[in-house]
Amino acid sequence: MRAVNSATLALCAALIGCGAAPAPAPDRGAAGVQIKDLTARGVPAVDRRALIVLAADGVDDVSLFAGYYALSASGWAVRIATPAPSGTTSADGRAVPTGLTFDQVKPADYAVLYVPAGLPADPAIDRLIAAAAAERHLVVAPGAGPRVAAAGVKAPLADDEGMVRIEGNVLSAARTGDLPYLVWTLSAYADDRLRAAEAAASRNDPP
Repeated sequence: MRAVNSATLALCAALIGCGAAPAPAPDRGAAGVQIKDLTARGVPAVDRRALIVLAADGVDDVSLFAGYYALSASGWAVRIATPAPSGTTSADGRAVPTGLTFDQVKPADYAVLYVPAGLPADPAIDRLIAAAAAERHLVVAPGAGPRVAAAGVKAPLADDEGMVRIEGNVLSAARTGDLPYLVWTLSAYADDRLRAAEAAASRNDPP
C-alpha cells in the first residue's frame, strides 16, 4: 500500500481550514477503490506523470491551487493552461500564471487533464475536456461536474454517496473535502501501472 505523503496530509489540513469536512488519512480502501478494480475497469495506462490543469477567469481557488500543489508534491509534472499568455485571475482575485495557452495544449503530450471548478463557458475548454475524455485521463474536481457535462462528457460523476468515482478514464470527486482522495487515487493508480509496465519490460529484455 502506498504511504500517504506529508503533502497530502497538509492538503487535508488546508481543506479543513477552508471549511471542508475533516477527512482521515486516505488508505487504499478509503475511496472505495482498489487498484485492481481500476485495472479491471480498463482505465488506460498512465504512462508518464505529465498533467495539464485548465484555468480561466473565475476559476475556483481551492480546487485549482490545492489540486495543483498536491499533484506537484505527488510527483506529477504539472503545467497550467490559460486563455491568454498573460495568465488569468481566480475567483478570489489571485493571479494565475501560465505556461501555455489553450490553443498550445496538445492533449497527446499529457497523460491527464485536471478540470477545476469555476471554469467559464469556452469552446477551447470544451475541446480539451472532450479530447481528454476520449483519449486520456480526465480528473474532475469537486464542483466541476456541470462544466464537464457541458463539454459533452457523458460519464457519471461522483455524488455525495462516495468520495471518488471512476468511470472508464474519468475520475471525479463530489465534495471539497474529498479532493485529497482524488489526488491520491490518481497517483496510486499511476504508480501501479508504471510498476507493471517496468516489470513487463524487464521480462521482455533478452538475458
